[in-house]
Amino acid sequence: MGKILYMRLKGSQNLRLRLLLSTLSSTPILIEDIRADATWPGLLSHEVSLLRLLEKVSDDCHVEINETGTKLKYKPGIVMGGRNLVHDCGVSRSIGYFLEPLIVLGLFGKKPLTIRLNGITNDSKDPSVDTFKSATLPMLKRFGVPPEGLELKIESRGVPPHGGGEIILSIPIVQDSLKAISWIDEGMVKRIRGISFSTRVSVQFENTMIHAARGVLNRLLPDVYIFTDHKAGPQAGKSPGYGITLVAETTSGCFISADTAVSYASGKEDGMDDEENKELNPPEDVGEQITSILLGEIEQGGVVDSTHQGLLFLLCALCPQDVSKVRVGQLVPHGIEVLRHIRDFLGVKFVIKPDPSTMTIFPYKYLGQELFRISLVYVLSNGGKKRLGQLYGVINLSDSDIEAKKSDFMMVNLTSEEATDLQKSKADERKMVAGPSGKVSTLGGEGVSPRTRRVNLKLTSDEMDKVEEWIEYVRDLSSRA
Repeated sequence: MGKILYMRLKGSQNLRLRLLLSTLSSTPILIEDIRADATWPGLLSHEVSLLRLLEKVSDDCHVEINETGTKLKYKPGIVMGGRNLVHDCGVSRSIGYFLEPLIVLGLFGKKPLTIRLNGITNDSKDPSVDTFKSATLPMLKRFGVPPEGLELKIESRGVPPHGGGEIILSIPIVQDSLKAISWIDEGMVKRIRGISFSTRVSVQFENTMIHAARGVLNRLLPDVYIFTDHKAGPQAGKSPGYGITLVAETTSGCFISADTAVSYASGKEDGMDDEENKELNPPEDVGEQITSILLGEIEQGGVVDSTHQGLLFLLCALCPQDVSKVRVGQLVPHGIEVLRHIRDFLGVKFVIKPDPSTMTIFPYKYLGQELFRISLVYVLSNGGKKRLGQLYGVINLSDSDIEAKKSDFMMVNLTSEEATDLQKSKADERKMVAGPSGKVSTLGGEGVSPRTRRVNLKLTSDEMDKVEEWIEYVRDLSSRA
């Protein structure tokens, strides 16, 4: 047997992501200087627990840790999956910390995965199990994951510091490969669903959170429903606490989520003293705060919230040799780290392009003839002063190219709002018909985003001829570039 070549890494940052990509790419890794200068050096308890979980779902997986825990050798094995597996996640991090890598690995196992996880179901650090159930699992279906056998069942709830929660996760295997997607339409929010929970406290805590959240959301849309999940006895875990998860569903099938939980955290783990831990947010403030967080995620734009950016990029990178195109809001630090590690482990690079009209970004390779028409609107609406190449990277029209033909053409006057509407319309939905110049009418009912509405731009026959001539001019320059 030949010598194993390890990819050398340093530091404790992104350990979970590194282990996941190492397993997916079958790349052995050697990580050094893991909190070497910290008061408590080496791997933490939840990181060791994650390594034990990888050993359970894999075959021939080899883990080697030195005495101080500051050096880790990890040789990935074959993901086997299996049924009736059980793992104790501990109480230093919630079950959500383990779910993301486990879900991705389960898709590529030899057998479907069914595992029982024990620990903390809801806390303020990691995404809750309700978020995974309501937002993450529906996202997997877009990539071709079969819905049969895709399930997350909450048996009991547990909050810090002592946990006591339990879930059962079932993940089917992908028979061929994930499906590349084009997912750039976030749509408009049509309904908001949520679930509140309480363990070992009065159910009135839930009612207060729901009332506070609905007080804000019902001013924006009527379709808001938040379920209650009050636990008692063994199903309530070992610690008192309460929390809420909200999910906004859009007209295009996107799910934007936000969640939080309130409980007495462990002072040693968080570096806080007991006095600080006793200052808990009242349920009314919790309801208002989580609503504000959800509205902030919606305002950012994109087809997923900031919590799911990393998972979305990872699923796109694991698709076959085809181009996936997705729209996200402002990149969060974790999303940037995921992109960097995908490049290092999988050799996949993303092309990131900003969308100036919506302040979102999306990767794309080629958008075809529609792009010329979209770019044309921007050139016309801005008096020919913006370059197509600067906006979309298809062809770099110089100022002289634009000036040479601008004087020959009748400029079509569009407002910035009309230009934005037309830019976001699909090519097969857009029609240009003869009529009075400068009039715009929209088609679509309630709940349809201005960015996805069809627009009928009424041009005179002379203006139509000039528009078609400009498109031919751009095509000619493109073929020579």
